[in-house]
Amino acid sequence: MENLVIKGHQGKLVPNTFFRHKGETLSLAVVYPGYTYRCEMPIIYYLTGVLVAHGFDVLWVQYAYDKEPDFDIDTSEGRRRFAGDAFSSYQAANKTRSYRRVMLMGKSIGTLAIADVLRLGASTNSTETVWLTPLLSNIEVRRSLETLSTHSIVIVGTSDSLFDESFIAEIGAKPNLEMVIVAEADHGLELMNNPLESVEILKGLVKVFDRFVAATEKIQ
Repeated sequence: MENLVIKGHQGKLVPNTFFRHKGETLSLAVVYPGYTYRCEMPIIYYLTGVLVAHGFDVLWVQYAYDKEPDFDIDTSEGRRRFAGDAFSSYQAANKTRSYRRVMLMGKSIGTLAIADVLRLGASTNSTETVWLTPLLSNIEVRRSLETLSTHSIVIVGTSDSLFDESFIAEIGAKPNLEMVIVAEADHGLELMNNPLESVEILKGLVKVFDRFVAATEKIQ
């Protein structure tokens, strides 16, 4: 593990952890966590393990805007900073090697980061995307999901307050998009007051994601 020097919006450093393989690799994943859901938390932690096992270098973008009292993503300045930090992180990681396969993973507000990175210049024809409990209340996230053309996966829970059944059904019909709907799971992809079943859900999602990554390897 190491830390990249990432200069985000107005030159502010973006906290991060970079998992770099010692040997050669052509695959990179950039991970954007939730607002308070950190990269070390279960779903991101274990899906990162899958990526590393498949030979990816992985960048965790470890912003912690919730700990900054003056940060407000609903202001124009807050949006500029969020988008700038997200895109600068993508650029910094992508420059570390000559990658042929790039994947963006986001959890909740991190899915807005995916939308920002795609809008600001990541290749929309080749970049794979992973949407964990996407921020469906945000029009930019919805538009990005509607226009996706690459192999992607969306994982949502029906008890998530952001769950939108009709929209999920609409984008779930896209041939390039794999939709995983977890019955009764909340925004953390867990069952409230049911830790044993929550662990089983996590195990199942790790297996699904492993198949997703492996299937895309065959497409490459």
